Amino acid sequence: MKKMKKDNTNIQTTVKYKILICFLFVTAILVKTTGQENPYKLYSSGKLLKLAYNAEQIGDFYSATDLFNGYLLKKEGTIEIFYHLAENYRKSRNYINASVNYKKVIDMDATRFDHALYYYADMLMRQGNYNEALKAFEMARKNKTDKELSELIKQKIEGCKLALQENLVSQHIFISHPDSSINQTNSELSPVFAGRNKIIYSSIRNPAYEKYAINAPNLNLPVSQFYTSEKVKDSTWTKSTVWNFNDETMHVGNGAFTSSGTRFYFTKCQRQWDNSIKCAIYYSDKGYDGWSTPTALDNSINLPGYTATQVTVGREAKRNREVIYFVSDRPMGKGGTDIWYTICNPSDGKFSKPVNAGPKINTKGDEVTPYYDLRSGTLYFSSDYHSGYGGFDVFMCTGELKTWSNPVNLGKLINTGNDELYYTINPFKRSEGMFVSNRKGSYSAFHETCCDDIYYFSREIVDRIFIKGKVLQDEMTADSVFAGSNGLNSLLLGLGPATITIDSAMILKIPRINRKYKNLDPLSKAVVSVFMIDSLTTDEIFIYSDTTNEEGVYIHELEPLKNYKIVIKKDEFFNQNVYVSTKKIGRQDTIILQNIAMKPVPRKPVKITVYYSVNVDKLNDESKQIIDTTLLTILRESPELIIEIGSHTDNIGDEGYNLKLSQKRAEIVAKYLIEKGIDKNRLIAKGYGESKPVADNSTEQGRSFNRRTEFKVIGSVDQFSKLNNTEFKVIRKNVR
Repeated sequence: MKKMKKDNTNIQTTVKYKILICFLFVTAILVKTTGQENPYKLYSSGKLLKLAYNAEQIGDFYSATDLFNGYLLKKEGTIEIFYHLAENYRKSRNYINASVNYKKVIDMDATRFDHALYYYADMLMRQGNYNEALKAFEMARKNKTDKELSELIKQKIEGCKLALQENLVSQHIFISHPDSSINQTNSELSPVFAGRNKIIYSSIRNPAYEKYAINAPNLNLPVSQFYTSEKVKDSTWTKSTVWNFNDETMHVGNGAFTSSGTRFYFTKCQRQWDNSIKCAIYYSDKGYDGWSTPTALDNSINLPGYTATQVTVGREAKRNREVIYFVSDRPMGKGGTDIWYTICNPSDGKFSKPVNAGPKINTKGDEVTPYYDLRSGTLYFSSDYHSGYGGFDVFMCTGELKTWSNPVNLGKLINTGNDELYYTINPFKRSEGMFVSNRKGSYSAFHETCCDDIYYFSREIVDRIFIKGKVLQDEMTADSVFAGSNGLNSLLLGLGPATITIDSAMILKIPRINRKYKNLDPLSKAVVSVFMIDSLTTDEIFIYSDTTNEEGVYIHELEPLKNYKIVIKKDEFFNQNVYVSTKKIGRQDTIILQNIAMKPVPRKPVKITVYYSVNVDKLNDESKQIIDTTLLTILRESPELIIEIGSHTDNIGDEGYNLKLSQKRAEIVAKYLIEKGIDKNRLIAKGYGESKPVADNSTEQGRSFNRRTEFKVIGSVDQFSKLNNTEFKVIRKNVR
């Protein structure tokens, strides 16, 4: 981030120090320990000022405020002292005292510090005083400011206007505040569900809240540890006990289980020589003997010199591989801390090079504490830059990897002018979940918004829409249906998208599927993936996937007022796509879809009726239309398939010439498909010349049959597909 022109403070520093290390109090609390009425009498004003600046420099904002106030008991305050005092109050999240001191600075000289008016408005916003904050932001916007600050002010103004409007996103949510069995006067963070009623979280447990003297040597500060508790009633929890993976020398937190519960990711953080805090991601696998010794992820993820933390686990649609999303301040990000992802290769357990989750999520500010809900394909995260109510707000968007819908603020019942973090859903009881906040009412060691507590929520789900269908295996074998000149038509029968509309009487209308599938065997373990179609961009955003049961049945939950694409996949079968809209459904219901019969992938060549004149290697318009409505459709709807495009000639002319001509014809079809968006790595062009006639070359009709193009499936981009175990061995021809 850029530096401020005069006050030399980063714009986005409000609580980044806390977020990166997953706890609040990590520095010494330098306060009275002698029992004297005023400990600052022991020091001169010069000594107090020096200690105050030192505390500020190392990030000990609480000590800094005490020391600056001690100085003000001895000396009259200057604009510089009041500004530094306001800064330390802000960074310790004492919004009231911060706004008071920023106001003093503005009244003394509104132009002395470029960002004083902005921060004053921000502190009003944190207190929920949106009308006054809006006025102050408007004044700050009129002043000459740098581009970065102008953009930030614009976001804050939008947030104030949002807060002043009625927001219905978070209605039907009931929030409870767990008692001291979990929440105490320090901060509790990173809750994760380890069972229907069991949670694991991190906290610094220091019941007496030990104070540290200014001149205490070799301070051994407390570190955050994992604790666990179980809910026994709506708001009653068992007394917390210590959990696994704690380290007496390092802070631990930010846990995340895989969906199977057999792997646990978490973060270890440690103070560096320069007083900065760096975090790294570890994992442990659960075996017969319990949890394994934690192992750090490799340096491509735990990039030396930078922080990697706050893991959440998802899966990607294409190959159903495990994805971990995490937070990092590494280079090439969009702002301060960004959300990144890496994919685990199931064959060797190694992770891919991390990739930024993209500009729809990540901003010039900080995006933190992601939680990926596997059942809905929704990413929940907190941001201090997207338009919100004050500090960090919780947002949600659907998708995966780099493709996401636009983030939506969860609304007023979840978000406040304070910080809301670590939003998570109970996977064992999806109507419930938890989040973390420093809102008023939290248990506090110092002022009322100093410390984070864990909050529990339950949602009243009003509209729940399910789709239910059955997947069957087509009665035809993989090769019998595709033999002969009508093979492609047989293949296309039943393929292609089915558009399902639902009228007000809940009657399904499926115009394309006319066949009655009776007495067909169910197809188990077919992967049924749900994609939401963005109404603005028409992007297909992955939501989640599951497999059919032994009866070939699948059930998925959909949201109201959305358009969806359902993709059904099974190795060695062509994909089936179905489009479903819930826009005309306004109540809880289950939509029963018509049965889908999956067609097996043929191993023999299938003829495409592409016409060529004698000695011509170009496609005419009629041939292009045939390819568009046949082969292109198959390749688009089954994007895993690798095919060979084989071209043949009659026996007129030289054999060598015919071989070259057929190769050119095959390549021209491949090039046309590439121009239509098909990956060139899925296409192999092969010319056979006159070597494989299907008719008598002695007649004109026979020769016209022999001038043909065929395709055959020879593999899959999925390395584990059985289609790759084929007898075909083909030398790839370059298609440019």
